[in-house]
Amino acid sequence: MGLGRGDLSGGESMSTSTSTSSSEASLPRRFPLAAQPEIMRAAEKDDQYASFVYDACRDAFRHLFGTRVAVAYQREVIFNSQSFSFQTSSKSFQNSQVL
Repeated sequence: MGLGRGDLSGGESMSTSTSTSSSEASLPRRFPLAAQPEIMRAAEKDDQYASFVYDACRDAFRHLFGTRVAVAYQREVIFNSQSFSFQTSSKSFQNSQVL
C-alpha cells in the first residue's frame, strides 16, 4: 500500500537495481507504526494534560472573579482551557520561536 520504502507501485519491477536505489533515496523516511498500547498511553497522557490545564484555568478564574461568576462561565473556561492545551501540545505551536 505504499507505507514502506521497498513498496513499488503497479507498473514498476525490481529488475534494475539502480532504479530501486534511486527511488528509495527520493522517498521520505518514515517512523514505524505505533502499537495499540503506545497509542492508548499517548491518549491518556493527552487527557491528563488537558485535565491539569482545565483545573489550573478553573482555579485561576474562580480566584479572580469568584465562585458564582466561575459557575456562570464554566463552558467558556472549558473551551478556553481545551484550546490552550491543544495549542501548547500541537505541532504547529512548537515551530514558533521564543526569544
